[in-house]
Amino acid sequence: MARSSATQNRALALVEVLAVFALVHLAFRSFMKFTELGRAEWAAGLNYSPGLAMLLATALLLLLHRRRLAAWGLTLRPWRLNLSAGVLAFVLLAGAGAALMACGFALRPTDLTATSAALVAAVNLAVVAVVLWQLQRRGQGVSRTPAVISGVIALAVLAAPLGLAAWRHESIAAVSLHMGWRLIGAAVGEEVFFRGYVQSRLNEAFGRPWQALGTRFGVGVLIASLLFGLIHALNPVDYFAGSFQFAWWHGLTTALAPFGWLRERTGGIAAAVILHALLDVAALLV
Repeated sequence: MARSSATQNRALALVEVLAVFALVHLAFRSFMKFTELGRAEWAAGLNYSPGLAMLLATALLLLLHRRRLAAWGLTLRPWRLNLSAGVLAFVLLAGAGAALMACGFALRPTDLTATSAALVAAVNLAVVAVVLWQLQRRGQGVSRTPAVISGVIALAVLAAPLGLAAWRHESIAAVSLHMGWRLIGAAVGEEVFFRGYVQSRLNEAFGRPWQALGTRFGVGVLIASLLFGLIHALNPVDYFAGSFQFAWWHGLTTALAPFGWLRERTGGIAAAVILHALLDVAALLV
């Protein structure tokens, strides 16, 4: 009887997650397609709507499930560990990305080829292994890295687009708007939804029965990562117009990013948010 109940709970959790994912995607796509404000946002090259829809959905689900913020990893603690782990993952990914671009590989999502996508996917997996290994080897040792060093790196990356805009006499307001959706819409919104809601909800139902490099995990991190990759593969799709050209290579690279593993290892989404924010701002610079 208990086994039947557990199976039912898992099935309900999975159906819920998939239904919410579909509804959120439909909601922000409908907003951007059929409202004046949404069309203006799209025409300006901004992308606030998806993240805001994900934040709203997660807030509603927190209330429905009567969960505290910390239960779904929505906490900054331990902040030193989160800051150091997020910045470490960023430095590794940014360094590898710079090396690939220096070798002539196009890494823009719209320019990815099968070869460059495979290389980026391999880099993502390698960074996951290195970061988890470092955290296992030192326990909470990454947090021993002086927080000021990680903080300076993070602030330098975040300030770089504004500094470059000022130096080139470009509109700081326009750059700030583009940074805003990358920080709020993408980094915060997507991590709160995929790593906060989706991954935590599935972990509650399926548990975390496996362990690798000192990190316990279950199907939650795998499904959340797949859905995260899928929503990026859907970027060029316009189902309202019957256009179904998927960005599969972009979906592959994002699905294998370290975000979910940072969530499992640190117990919260803060490190993933920091990594996501730094990567997106660095992409804006490029």
